[in-house]
Amino acid sequence: MRRRPPRSTPSNSSAASDVYKRQGQGHEARLCFKEALKIDPSCHSAMLALAKSYIGEGREDDAFEWLARVVTEHPEAAPEAVPLLERLLFDQGRFGEIEPLLRKAVDKVPSNTALMLALVDLLARKGEVEEALVVCDQALEASPGDLRLQLHRLRLLRRKEDYRAFDRALDGLIEQADRGAG
Repeated sequence: MRRRPPRSTPSNSSAASDVYKRQGQGHEARLCFKEALKIDPSCHSAMLALAKSYIGEGREDDAFEWLARVVTEHPEAAPEAVPLLERLLFDQGRFGEIEPLLRKAVDKVPSNTALMLALVDLLARKGEVEEALVVCDQALEASPGDLRLQLHRLRLLRRKEDYRAFDRALDGLIEQADRGAG
């Protein structure tokens, strides 16, 4: 009988799962991740690892379940989960399902800039530039000095071909940089 590593903490479970993954024993690794979640149900890294393991074995529905949980229950970890979720849903022809998940997460934590940016990028890729600008402006209200948000807003204004607003926003960004450089 094979001896299992101790599983008393999420980190022990994670370390054990790494050993199993290297040995090509995905099922055993997933058991370790699930054990970690029993110890700490908020362990989003275990959820992400479960999803990646399921993706690796072609179990897309199981992967989707865990990625969706990360985005909706742990929005702080969404930046890592969203690209995996987008790729998974795109490959399955279910890309439209990501927007409601992102909106739900943004509603839960509207101050999460990374989530807002993920939603802005998604909307822009869908060609919904006006809606992307609205979301970007909402994010800027919460984080007015965030350079990433400001740059995304510039890009959206350029795509919209609103060059007056683009020039004003760029001038504001330059002034902000000048104040910071002095």
